[in-house]
Amino acid sequence: MLIATICIVFLAGYLISAWQRRDQTSLDDKLIQAIAQQEYEEFIASLEEKEQSGEKQYTSYKPKKVESIPVILASFNPNTADSITFRHLGLPAWMTKNTMPSVTEMLRAGKTPKDMMELAMAGFAPQVLDERTVGYQCDCSEERTKGMLLSLGRRELVKMRDEDPHCEVVCHFCHSRYQYDLNDLIAEYDAQAAQRAAEEAAQNTNA
Repeated sequence: MLIATICIVFLAGYLISAWQRRDQTSLDDKLIQAIAQQEYEEFIASLEEKEQSGEKQYTSYKPKKVESIPVILASFNPNTADSITFRHLGLPAWMTKNTMPSVTEMLRAGKTPKDMMELAMAGFAPQVLDERTVGYQCDCSEERTKGMLLSLGRRELVKMRDEDPHCEVVCHFCHSRYQYDLNDLIAEYDAQAAQRAAEEAAQNTNA
């Protein structure tokens, strides 16, 4: 009976202590929530204040009046217009004094590239460092085209030979046509391969 009484006393003390701790914890949680709510309200109030001040700032702004400049359109041919034409259009002299005719017009007038350079660099002292004749010329050749075919390899050459032993290559730039016998190309490929193998063997022997 005494032991049962002691156990009941200890159990009652434990329950009272746990209840007090729960009340204390709930009070701490409520305090934290209250502080967080206050901080949130202060943050929202600061944002609203900034928005109101920004609206006042923008509403008080008045853009300056800019006088409109009339635009007058004038028709002219850019391929033939020169400094005189631009002067008639109303441009000041300092804007038109270095205006040169189009390349097409200068070529029609018999101007040389040197004349065009001197006109474009008027006021300077340009020096011609080199002169060369410029013309259209394709650098394709029969030997170069054959080298391209040999670079495909023996397997590809044999595959092409089995389909058609006669091969024709057309240059896409100058449209020159080169014709080859693939049997001869394969024989030349084998000869070159044998020569390379012999040179490598000689180098290994000398080493």
